[in-house]
Formats: sequence, C-alpha cells, structure tokens
Amino acid sequence: MLFRSRQHMLARAKNYAEAQRIKKIADKLEDKEKSSMETQTAAIFARKEAQFRQQQQAELQALLATSAESAGIPDAAVRTEGAAEVEGVPGVWEVSGRLAGSAAGPASSALLRELSRHRWVRVDLLEIRDDGTDRLQMIVRGYYRMPVEAVAP
Repeated sequence: MLFRSRQHMLARAKNYAEAQRIKKIADKLEDKEKSSMETQTAAIFARKEAQFRQQQQAELQALLATSAESAGIPDAAVRTEGAAEVEGVPGVWEVSGRLAGSAAGPASSALLRELSRHRWVRVDLLEIRDDGTDRLQMIVRGYYRMPVEAVAP
C-alpha cells in the first residue's frame, strides 16, 4: 500500500521513471502476497474438508451401529471405508460403510426398515446366509452435503 501511494505521488510529480520502478516493486510484492493468501486459503479448506469427511464417516458408523442394535443385532461389526466427492455434484460427499452380524429374518427386516427412514442412505448390497448361521452382510452408502462455509470458492 505504501508503494502504491508513493508511485501515485511520483507520477503526479511527473517523475515517471521512478514511478515505473516503484510500480514494478509494488506489483512483485502484490503477487507474492496474493500467492501466499491463496496457499493459506487452500490449506484452510483442505483442513475443513478433512474434518467434514471424518465427521460424516463417524455419523454413518454411529447410524449403522444404533440401527443394528435397535433391530436386534447386538454383535454387529460396523466400519466405514472412506469418503469421496460425488462426481458431477459439487459439495456432495459419499461415505461407504459395511455392517456384518448375525440376524434372523425379523431382525434383518427391522434393520432395513430403520435404514429406509433415512433418505440419504442407500443399501448397495445385502447378503443373508441361510446356512444356520444367519450371517448378514451389508454395504451401505451415505450422502452428505458439505456446509457452504467449507466449500472452496
């Protein structure tokens, strides 16, 4: 800012050569500051994005665990496998999760009913073994919209 005012003052005094020299210095400093600000902004948004992914993974994991427990599947093993931005839909993220456990027919039906109440959850795969073990395996995807303040400009 100081260089710009000095540049204008020199130009008004018709000292154009010195004003041009000061302008070049000011332009270089301005470019350096702009680059630094862009780097800092990118780091802030990357950090917010990582926090968002972790939060959504934890949310899907908690939903699957509580849904399994309320459906009568106490030994359910739940894990999330990652989050990725949905291609072609900016600001929307997809989180994948797996659920495995022992479930008799009514428990698996109750689990599906519970999950169907959440419009943002999709069951991709449901496998129920009928070999006496009643093992249930499920792959689920949850979709989350990133908060506006966390989306990079």
